[in-house]
Amino acid sequence: MIKAQGVSKIYRGGTSLTDIDLTLEKGRVLAIAGTNGAGRTTLLRILATQLKPNRGRIEIDGVNAIKHPFRVRPKIGFVPQSQSFYDYMTVGEFLKFVLYCNNEKDRKQNPSIPEDRPFEELDTEMPLRALSFGSRQKLALTSVLLQEPPLLLLDEPLTHLDPIATVRFHGLVRDYQARGGTVLMACNRASDIAVLCDQVAFMHEGRILKQMKLEQADIDICGILQDLIETGSGEKSGEAS
Repeated sequence: MIKAQGVSKIYRGGTSLTDIDLTLEKGRVLAIAGTNGAGRTTLLRILATQLKPNRGRIEIDGVNAIKHPFRVRPKIGFVPQSQSFYDYMTVGEFLKFVLYCNNEKDRKQNPSIPEDRPFEELDTEMPLRALSFGSRQKLALTSVLLQEPPLLLLDEPLTHLDPIATVRFHGLVRDYQARGGTVLMACNRASDIAVLCDQVAFMHEGRILKQMKLEQADIDICGILQDLIETGSGEKSGEAS
């Protein structure tokens, strides 16, 4: 589903990403764990075709995402860290707008919102400007899941969620994966990585130090990342080992 080779991003103030190699097969869930400022958000924005790298190649579902961003965007559901909504809308109006824009073949002027939608506790009459950070996160996740894209790119999706919503999110991701969906998310919480993910990539200072399969639930995420940073033994490889 994702194949990135030699992806680098250089800003005026310095380098954000250096020679990123990353591979993620369809139907898998990969977490990117890393230090603050490691470049995870930049990488996700590049994969979501919101930013262009200075060099490198990216394929999303076999399509060159750099040359053909509009061909891959329908395949991607992207939830950034900070949410920007049309605050004059209500929750229901926003979800109907998303459903309308997503259905090019049969656009109904007033599409219906599924009753069994994710996080159905969101009040459809609530103005978006009145939502808490956690509710805005729930709405963002709901909007991408209703579109049913084959790939989810999630930047710290659990940051503002309460414990009940976190458990709900775990179930949603497992159901999504069971239907063949693929997930790449920035996440540093070891308990969530252990529950949700098949693989983890460790990132520091704009580089992926190692990508590995998760074969045990009690993996020491912090310890492995610390060892990779201290020993400098990271593997420049996008293949899970």
